[in-house]
Amino acid sequence: MPWILSPTAIIVKASPFEDDSLKRRIVYDYTASGVNPHLVHADTSLPTILRLLQSIGKDYFMANSDLKDMFYNFPVRQAARTGPFYVSLTP
Repeated sequence: MPWILSPTAIIVKASPFEDDSLKRRIVYDYTASGVNPHLVHADTSLPTILRLLQSIGKDYFMANSDLKDMFYNFPVRQAARTGPFYVSLTP
């Protein structure tokens, strides 16, 4: 598998929920390496408040769960670290 080199950055924002009051988010720019055209784009949209209120019933309730920055940043077992959808960022 060829190496893919892409610019990587980290965004740091103030956050009252972090131990050191800083929230860090990794950003990968796959534009320069040519990866973006090969990614699958899923057409998704969030419902409007009106549509959401119309869809809930009398005994429904709403809840929110934030899985703490889990977006694409989770452990991958060694056996799964192959194939066209795994991009290694280490040499």
